[in-house]
Amino acid sequence: MSDDIEPNEDETRAAEYVLGLLNADEAAAFELLMATDPAARADYARWAEDFAGLTDEIAEAEPPAELLDRIRSAAFGTAALEEPAPKPVPSPPRKSSWMERLGLLPAMGGGLVAAMIALWAINVYLGPVIDPPATATVQLASADDSLVVEVGYVENSEILQVTRLAGAAPEGQVLELWVIQGDSAPVSLGILPDDSGEMVIADYKVGLLRGAQCAISVEPPGGSPTGAPTGDIVAVAPVVWVG
Repeated sequence: MSDDIEPNEDETRAAEYVLGLLNADEAAAFELLMATDPAARADYARWAEDFAGLTDEIAEAEPPAELLDRIRSAAFGTAALEEPAPKPVPSPPRKSSWMERLGLLPAMGGGLVAAMIALWAINVYLGPVIDPPATATVQLASADDSLVVEVGYVENSEILQVTRLAGAAPEGQVLELWVIQGDSAPVSLGILPDDSGEMVIADYKVGLLRGAQCAISVEPPGGSPTGAPTGDIVAVAPVVWVG
């Protein structure tokens, strides 16, 4: 991580995701973004590696009893209430912190710096940063590229993120998305939105995405009346997983 390059807004969001600073909605939105945006995945991987690497030169040690109070005080400006503070000990003259020597303080906001202090303690005493959730991507295109649709999925969710890059359903018809496991019959994942958007799928269908293909068929309004494709299959592609 370079000392003289400040992270842009997208990189900062990736860092905040790694540190657990996003709320549930923000984290879910960033996970969906990672499913379809290689740059977002690269930002996540870089921040996770950089943060984890901060502890490479730090030897393991038994945490002192007052560590939790010190972390709370450094991160939130409040003293711990559960235990009495230890007897103060005269401190030597202040030296530059390891974060200042690495050049991290000028490049980051105060909240992010405080969270990194907590992350350092967690990495040293509890283990490395948790791996990101696995993601799946399907890029479906017709033979003439008149229809191009990208579908993204983040593990442990029930939402497909659909990006319509080109094309539309024929007049008076809809496009239906299917998942196909080997020689098994296609299972409907639902009707594609007219534009980019989200599709909610049933939990039991999530497991079908591993080692599968997806297909798009042309169907009457409301979708296939038989539970199987009834119109032309206009695109087929494998589900590609990362993680």
